[in-house]
Amino acid sequence: MEEFKNEVVRSIRSCLISTKGKITLRQLEDDYRTLLGERIPYHKLGHKSLELFIQSVPSLITSRGPNGEMFVDAQVSEKTAHISSMVQKQKTAAPKKKVRITQAPRFNRAVTQPPPNTTKWRPKRNPYVGAPRKTYQQSSRLSAVSHNQFVSGGGYARPRVPSKVVVPERSEFNTVKHHSPPKELTRHNSSPDKMVSDTNGSTTIDDECSPLSSTMRRISKIMSGISMERDSGNSSPTTEFASNYKIVQEFAKTGDPIQDIRNFAAYHKLGDVEVKFTETRLKKSKVAHCHCKITVGQHKYSSYPEDFYDKAASERHACQKALDDLMTKYSKRKSLLLSSNDDIIERIPPMLEKHNNAVWMWQIEADYIDMYNEQLPADWLQVIDNNPHVSIEKCLGGYVLKHCNPDDVLQKGKKLEISLNVGDVSVPCNTVNFGENNRLYALITAAHSCYEVWCQQCGTPEYERFLRLTEKMEVFYNNHQGELVSPVITLGSCYVIQQDGGWIRARALSLPHDGFVDCFLIDYGEEIHIPIETMYVMKREFALEQAQAFVCRLAGLEEVGEASADSEHLTALVGREFVVEIIPEESSSDEIAIPVVVYDITTGASINEELISLLTVESAVPVLDKSGVTDVYVSNIESNGDVYVQVRNFGYTCLMDLLKSISDSIIKNPPLDLLIPRPTPGTSRDRLYLVKCNVTQRWLRATIIDWSPKGDLAQIYFLDIGNTQVVSVANDRMYPLDKLSEVLCQYPPQAVKVRFMIEKIPSDFVQRAEKLLPSDERVLLKISSYDNENVAWVEFFKRMSDGVLVFINKSISVEAELQSFSSDVCGSNETRKRLMNLVQFGDATKTVPSGGSLKKPDLPKMGDYFNVNIPFAVNPWNFFVQPLDSFNELTALMADMQEYYKDLQFSPVPIEDIVPGKIYASKHEDGKWYRTSVLKVIHSGSISVFYCDFGYYTNLTLAQLVPLDAKYMSFPYQALKAKIAGIKPIKNKWTMEDCDIFNSLVTKKQFVSILVNIEKDELYKSDIVLLLLLIDTSSEEDINIKEVLIARGIATSV
Repeated sequence: MEEFKNEVVRSIRSCLISTKGKITLRQLEDDYRTLLGERIPYHKLGHKSLELFIQSVPSLITSRGPNGEMFVDAQVSEKTAHISSMVQKQKTAAPKKKVRITQAPRFNRAVTQPPPNTTKWRPKRNPYVGAPRKTYQQSSRLSAVSHNQFVSGGGYARPRVPSKVVVPERSEFNTVKHHSPPKELTRHNSSPDKMVSDTNGSTTIDDECSPLSSTMRRISKIMSGISMERDSGNSSPTTEFASNYKIVQEFAKTGDPIQDIRNFAAYHKLGDVEVKFTETRLKKSKVAHCHCKITVGQHKYSSYPEDFYDKAASERHACQKALDDLMTKYSKRKSLLLSSNDDIIERIPPMLEKHNNAVWMWQIEADYIDMYNEQLPADWLQVIDNNPHVSIEKCLGGYVLKHCNPDDVLQKGKKLEISLNVGDVSVPCNTVNFGENNRLYALITAAHSCYEVWCQQCGTPEYERFLRLTEKMEVFYNNHQGELVSPVITLGSCYVIQQDGGWIRARALSLPHDGFVDCFLIDYGEEIHIPIETMYVMKREFALEQAQAFVCRLAGLEEVGEASADSEHLTALVGREFVVEIIPEESSSDEIAIPVVVYDITTGASINEELISLLTVESAVPVLDKSGVTDVYVSNIESNGDVYVQVRNFGYTCLMDLLKSISDSIIKNPPLDLLIPRPTPGTSRDRLYLVKCNVTQRWLRATIIDWSPKGDLAQIYFLDIGNTQVVSVANDRMYPLDKLSEVLCQYPPQAVKVRFMIEKIPSDFVQRAEKLLPSDERVLLKISSYDNENVAWVEFFKRMSDGVLVFINKSISVEAELQSFSSDVCGSNETRKRLMNLVQFGDATKTVPSGGSLKKPDLPKMGDYFNVNIPFAVNPWNFFVQPLDSFNELTALMADMQEYYKDLQFSPVPIEDIVPGKIYASKHEDGKWYRTSVLKVIHSGSISVFYCDFGYYTNLTLAQLVPLDAKYMSFPYQALKAKIAGIKPIKNKWTMEDCDIFNSLVTKKQFVSILVNIEKDELYKSDIVLLLLLIDTSSEEDINIKEVLIARGIATSV
């Protein structure tokens, strides 16, 4: 059902994208019916009205007019922002790639070899394009997966480091009314060993050796323009918390974990300690095993998986686990100094700004100690609540903090949209440190497009620490993975996942669905879809190092950005180390990706510059969408119904401008030396030439397709418009293209040959088609089917000036038939019949069953055995079975048909008598005759049929169908659609390898099956699908095909 819904939504978006601006709901429904031949099936998708269905689709935008009428528009995505560049969407979907976990060399390049000052390359205006260079457009996907990244490098528009909160002058700060710290505490701004005495005996701070806690030195670096007014506290939950917090004697262990956990919980006011016991008894064991569960406030611990024979031992073990964990979260270091209010206000906001999600109070306290070697006082939450850049909220009995900008939507005082578990930790975002020359060494870890290239900065102390963390994480989770499987997955939280035997840090991008979660690998920039059982709780020690992946965009490649998705040239960069240079002048304050130029470490060559030419040629591939509609321009129309179309994407534009540039050059200074020697049949094979086209009067690329007997004339074919021309080899100029430009030879042909889908081609077809399909107007093309030469039969649609979508094929057909009808007197009834059949054939097959008018075979009752033969199979959800009980009758019928039709040479049936649902005889390419059901009449050269006894769909011509004798009509059709019950693909869909394995298991074999259920076919609404279990009884041991598929890792149970 989900695939069916996605197909409907895609068709709706095709209708919307083809027009400028929004359209009414009624016009959308009319356009959909014109394109698809049916109304939008909202009721089949579970919606009571079309309005409710449209409003439920996130990629559609709805609005209301003055009269309340609904308007609909398509939400612009990276793939549809420029519809003329649809190559990205038209590419065949590649199999989901594996995540490549790569590491840079283990030495510090920053010390041994700084990034070289190679010749700077800068984006420039494309010499082949007259318009200004296209600007970068940030994708919504990148905004969803990326983390806050900060850049340290001159002139960059984004924040260089996490923004600091202004600390006012001490005299002004003291005028702000706030709660003073307890009198018995003294908060030092520096360590004792850094304090010296002046001549008057007073204690001062040594400015030169003062550590990070020197508040006065930091005040001198205050940023301007931010006010430090106290918040009104209209939503703060911290006042009660801070006022009730008292400094008591330091907690001391007694050695008994049962007593210690109670003392610790009371000391930190964590709540009561609840103890529960459970007993389990194995079948062969006479003694029960005890397990203890400890609950301390919101924290839960268990003695499992360890087994104990008495309750006391299990309780001690669970209490010890609880104590070890809670002490890391709540204990203080006695030897540390307390931070001052000014330190707290300045340090905490930048710490929060480096986290995407809200952060627990206990993690901030622990991180603060690690960063500054000072501890926070008891009332630090109350102090930081005065800061307008920090939002605090009570959650699950604790407190979470999040950085906010008072001017943004998330303002202080508004409720945070958070959903955290008690144990969730957050990984800080990265700061990318470009050197003085704005360069660094980086390893490319993922390249999704020119707009989204993920890197790791290598050769730095931070990267070395990350590598050590990865090694420790590998050892730790290999030893403790059974204890750390995450019980709950929270959106936006960080986890450790197991991928291909390794351990990787990741952030959850979605909530679990069907046992899987979308995750973003914060150290590599990849997005993956993984089972929830491979996600583990992240311990805090593995969240200390910042996320390593930072995202860049390749400056100067904006023109090919949309067409570069999953490019082989970009993929080749992954796993390699480069010099990366930031381009500050290309940046803007609201973009996420850093504009960079990438240089080869060895040669110093600009990778950006190399990619421009490579991706430009790659983007010029004119591919037609096989399942949707494509914007095209018609460049040539032939009298036999062949039509040549162009997909005018960015690559096409570059090709045309390059041709014009070279044409202007040869007109101004003709390179006559290139005309010698003249082409000959021997030298012209597979060679391209630049020849002036008589139709367009432009110099275009051409190839020689035929020669006259004397060799003086040649027929040439223009690759980019699709027409032919005869030239005189001696008199007409034909420049060898490889002598003029090697790049021009690399561009693929731009003219794509298709066939106009029409029942009968009128004598004036070219004139009619050129009138409705002028070469300078964009039209919509939809593929209906393919012929034996793999040339597409297509339908053309055109949106008129009044917004109406016109079906060009039907317009030409009806116009030609009406003209013939008006001049046809004797055959008026026959012509009228043919005309009505022409107008209605598009909708005639919507409810035609595949078996046509033949009777349905008898089926067993639910749960009964059903002996079957399998003549044809696609995958476990799409195969056909034949009842074995009537197999002998089918064999006899087939033998009789071969004898009956053996002398028939041609079909006596006119196209007007071919009706969907009727049964005919047709001769297959194997030389045998079969009973055939007609599903849809496209035209005399393409009729959709179904071999109703063997389960095979195909297209035939009119000449291949003959009337079926009545004696063959009484026997029921034998091919029944079926699927394996109780399984689904282990991946999102059945792969080609899955299909091959299934075919080898079942095709042309006989089975004992069990009928589990019957359901409707989603594609052919009038057909049924049998849900079966197939049992192979040909060997001594019965084999269940379902279990075989599960065991081979192809399917999983549902």
